[in-house]
Amino acid sequence: MGTGIRSRASRFGTAGLMAMGLSAPAGAAPRAIGEPGALIAERWIGTPLIETRPMETRSAQPRPARQEAGIYPVLVVVDETAAGATVELHLKRVDVAERIASYQGELVYDPAALTVSAGRIPAGITGSWNETRRGTLRFAGVAVAGIEAGPVLTLTVVTTRPLAAEAFRLRMEEVVSATGFGDLAPRLRQDGAHPALSRTRP
Repeated sequence: MGTGIRSRASRFGTAGLMAMGLSAPAGAAPRAIGEPGALIAERWIGTPLIETRPMETRSAQPRPARQEAGIYPVLVVVDETAAGATVELHLKRVDVAERIASYQGELVYDPAALTVSAGRIPAGITGSWNETRRGTLRFAGVAVAGIEAGPVLTLTVVTTRPLAAEAFRLRMEEVVSATGFGDLAPRLRQDGAHPALSRTRP
């Protein structure tokens, strides 16, 4: 018996080939399914018939990109309504073991998008903030034992439209480690002048 790749079509015999628009060689007698001659359809058409089946498709979930080690300033918008929101500044540490002992910076915002109605430095941090002029505020804080996590500045704002990162510009002037009071400013990671903006706390 000849060799070849057995296919689903070959199992239909001569009748199956005719239904596919193929024909047996002249003089070949029709063969029933199961007869030896019905299993070698590829001998009649010259090329093997290969049965193909659709491969199982799986929805691949892309893995989130791993952030480079560093300290990431993130503005987190919480309790947002049509009239206002609470905005928290976090200094998110990624693969940085040292806690932050002190920080100082300047936040510039678009007065057409929001107005700051109140602000505070969270408990456990000794610090202050003040609006030096409309649209610009300065802030600083100290926690000698180090800040483990959480916001370093919390603002209550009145808004005229949904907040976006483009409404803010942040400049961190000082970030000091609680371990030996080393300078952590070189480890800050910020894409341009605009801080990252999120609606989920890190």
